[in-house]
Amino acid sequence: MVGGQGRLATRVGLVVQAARAQAGWSQRTLAERAETSQQWISRVERGEVDLRLSRIERLLNVLDRRLVVESAGIADVAADDSDTVDHVEAAELLTFYVSTCGILWRRLDKVPYVVSGRLAALAQGMLVRPTRVDLRIAADDVLAASRALSTLRMPRWHERLQMYVGQDPILDAPGPRRWFAADMTEMRVDIVPSIEPGVTVAVEGRSLPVVPLGELLVADADIAELRRRASS
Repeated sequence: MVGGQGRLATRVGLVVQAARAQAGWSQRTLAERAETSQQWISRVERGEVDLRLSRIERLLNVLDRRLVVESAGIADVAADDSDTVDHVEAAELLTFYVSTCGILWRRLDKVPYVVSGRLAALAQGMLVRPTRVDLRIAADDVLAASRALSTLRMPRWHERLQMYVGQDPILDAPGPRRWFAADMTEMRVDIVPSIEPGVTVAVEGRSLPVVPLGELLVADADIAELRRRASS
């Protein structure tokens, strides 16, 4: 693993999150086995911790993984964009998000929603790396969605404390609409007046409704910038 601190932390977080999911462990279970806190594990998985090598090795050992370090030329690193992926990693990431977040999709089965952001772009063939689940939910369906998600462990982002705290599944309550959903990944919700028909993508036996890529390229500055970088 090479590159700047932010990129390295992000990759370590993805490795830890994937290994934990494969083991079938919650963040709490991993924290107990690694003799640390669930909050710290959550921050590691989001790439927000400047990890020492000794702590990386200890955490990966708990997950029955080992750290492999490689070197690369500066030109090679510069050309390696951590926001983009190749076709193999794209397939793995899409499977990971759809399978690992299965409980989230099941809770929302009877609530209209569409996936937006990078995950929606990835599902439609754009080679981008998602870091969370972005959802659009219509204002009229917020109560139903809140009830559907109420059984999940969903600490909400606290802007002043800069961390996830409590258990708050009420989507339209005051504050940032950011949750860490059921020990899986960050979920952000955009409440919109209505849901327009999206594109349905079949992944791992699930039909995932997503915002059409053409709309994302116009309305989402992040997706538009990634497309610009890919074509330059």
